[in-house]
Amino acid sequence: MDGQMPEDTLPDLKAILISALKQSPQMVQNEISIAQAEASRYASSSQRLPQVSANASYAWNRISADKAEPPGGFKPGEATKSEDKSSGPYYGVSLSQPLFTWYALTNQVKIADISIKISEKNYAEAYRGLANTIRSQYLGLIFQKVSLRNQRFNLNQTARLLALDEDRLKSGAMAPAELMQPRAAYAAARLAMARSDELYAVSKRQLARMAGLSAVNEEAIPLEAPVWGGTTEAPASLMARWQRDGVEGTYQGQINALRIKDAELNYKVAKTRLYPKFSLTASASQYNSQNVTAVSVTQQAAFSTTYGVSGSWTLFDGFAAKGAKRYALENKRLYEYQQKNLAVQLADQVESSVKLIGFSAQTLEMTETTRAGAAYSVQLASDEFKRGSVTEDAVTTATSQLYSQEAAVVAARIDLLARWCELVSLVGADPILNQLPARYVR
Repeated sequence: MDGQMPEDTLPDLKAILISALKQSPQMVQNEISIAQAEASRYASSSQRLPQVSANASYAWNRISADKAEPPGGFKPGEATKSEDKSSGPYYGVSLSQPLFTWYALTNQVKIADISIKISEKNYAEAYRGLANTIRSQYLGLIFQKVSLRNQRFNLNQTARLLALDEDRLKSGAMAPAELMQPRAAYAAARLAMARSDELYAVSKRQLARMAGLSAVNEEAIPLEAPVWGGTTEAPASLMARWQRDGVEGTYQGQINALRIKDAELNYKVAKTRLYPKFSLTASASQYNSQNVTAVSVTQQAAFSTTYGVSGSWTLFDGFAAKGAKRYALENKRLYEYQQKNLAVQLADQVESSVKLIGFSAQTLEMTETTRAGAAYSVQLASDEFKRGSVTEDAVTTATSQLYSQEAAVVAARIDLLARWCELVSLVGADPILNQLPARYVR
């Protein structure tokens, strides 16, 4: 792809593309999405690890109960109630570890890993689309700058002719009414020039915001579009690559494949909802207490340990498991359909792009031939003007026509480059993607 992309001959465009990878608002958001997916994986992994908890408390207990009345009744002054008081610290540690869950927890970790990969592929896909948009915007600035050059040249000529008419008015060679139309035309041309200047400034600001920059270097924007360095065989070669790799060679195709796998794992997890689950439990606790009764005060310390295997089995969950399995299967069917549809759409787009590149190349060739003729006319008019055979207006008219043809050449070159970049991007062969981390593009 060397020499075939617009950034190969436009260093400022390449710098913008590289800068956009780290500074573009769109890429920053996708980077955060990756970080979120990586953080979510901790929650999935934590379910396979031991869960340890500790507790501590200090309690005061008081128990008051009525005494059973002895035969003959209570003696005078004898208490009719018993009262016990106890206090002391209580603390303990407990541990639980899943033993067997029919691989549900393992599959949930795999699902989290797939979520990270999808986020990374979305990041790469976003950069692929952003790179193409930035190229299109930058090439559009070149055309706008050329159009402004032409518009300013014509405005200057209109101003020059109006100044001549104003001189004729002062000398009495022209009536005031005859100047109404030239003045109105000059005012309209000035207004159009101001509007074009503002639109050009807006386009530069939009590109800067898109790439995460403060401004676009105006001086680096050329007045000529780069020449495509590809050959007529290059588009067909890319189409052959697409036919070899298929939809799996694109990021969206890889994302769909990951989502199909994600749906399969979710189905496996849903199947285990009504299966028995087993885990290991252990706990240790200690307490020290002081027990106060009406006739005695005692202190007691105790340490206890418990360990064993526990099981749980949901026998009926209101058909929630059935719904989860069906949802996972329908998700899988949806992504499989999207994958097939994507393959058909991309195949049509790739084939159409190859044909349109050929048409654009032919259009460019004819436009450059016309431009060469306009350049010859300017040279001829200049020579005739030097010999005094024609007026300066003839040179000006020929130059204006040349500028128009140069704008047409710029437009034709941009069209060819844009279609080539679209094809390169479609088949996943865009060299700018080499700026991404290797794991994102695998």
